[in-house]
Amino acid sequence: MAIKDTIEMVKDKIVHAVSPDKIILFGSQATGMATEESDIDMLVIWNSALNAHQRNMFLSRLFPGRDFSLDIFAFTNEESDKLKNVPGTILYEAFHNGIVIYG
Repeated sequence: MAIKDTIEMVKDKIVHAVSPDKIILFGSQATGMATEESDIDMLVIWNSALNAHQRNMFLSRLFPGRDFSLDIFAFTNEESDKLKNVPGTILYEAFHNGIVIYG
């Protein structure tokens, strides 16, 4: 499967599972610097009663036995509002250099 198709499949599965407010593709896949070895980095803004670890585990478990490298980071709107302008955070990288692919 081509990487763009994989990204679309991941996005669709997340949207179907949790109805997030926003999904941002970031890292090398978003900047055009990806190689065959690059992973897929996604930030999911999802208001959930789960704690941060539980949110991340829930999303990761949507893709058992995958044949691609995927890093998913889930934050609530409140968390993202606090950290999206703090340099050096994943949220900063995603919001300032990523591509919104949903929401």
